[in-house]
Formats: sequence, C-alpha cells, structure tokens
Amino acid sequence: MRVRTTMTDQQPDPENEARDEVFRQIAATAKSTEDFTNQASRAEALKNLAEAWAFLVSPSNSH
Repeated sequence: MRVRTTMTDQQPDPENEARDEVFRQIAATAKSTEDFTNQASRAEALKNLAEAWAFLVSPSNSH
C-alpha cells in the first residue's frame, strides 16, 4: 500500500489515502464493465464512474 505524506508533518494524509482508495475502486468497477454485453449499460456505468471521480477531486463544482 502506497502512503502519501505531506511535506510539513510527514504524517499520512487521510484525504489522499481516501482518494486513492476510491480511485482503485473506480478502476476495478470500470474493468468489470468489460463483461457488460449491453453497450448502453456499460456507457451508463462508465458515466457514473466519471461523475464520481469528478465529485471526488472537485466537490465544490456542480456535476
């Protein structure tokens, strides 16, 4: 497991760790959509993952 630290205190940064974990989950889910035979379902799943990532990295913007 990769741990990111800040330059000032060298403590693990929980925000970055959470973001990394959500990214791993998004990537795993995106990979699982390869099994979808319905292209519309796959497109919807990938759109939802993109929206989740956008909210994660920039929660103050409307999505």
